Amino acid sequence: MPAAAPAPLVFACGEEPCDARTSYCETIQTDYAPLPSTYTCKRLPATCTGGARKDAGCACFPAGTRCDFCSRLERGGVEYFQRTCIGGG
Repeated sequence: MPAAAPAPLVFACGEEPCDARTSYCETIQTDYAPLPSTYTCKRLPATCTGGARKDAGCACFPAGTRCDFCSRLERGGVEYFQRTCIGGG
């Protein structure tokens, strides 16, 4: 009998569910009230998966990754990354 796949580590990125093992949340906060902010699950770079994730934190993202503000967050026992752009639209 094959081994069961591990359960996903799901977190909310806006209204979208993302798997913390493979994704991070990209948030674009607008500076113009009529335009809503956006939230998108993006694929984690290989440098941010496995052991590298714990050791490097946000430094695991390659230079030039979109959105300058990076956080490693924890909610409901799930650790995940969020990158935020300010002023987009």
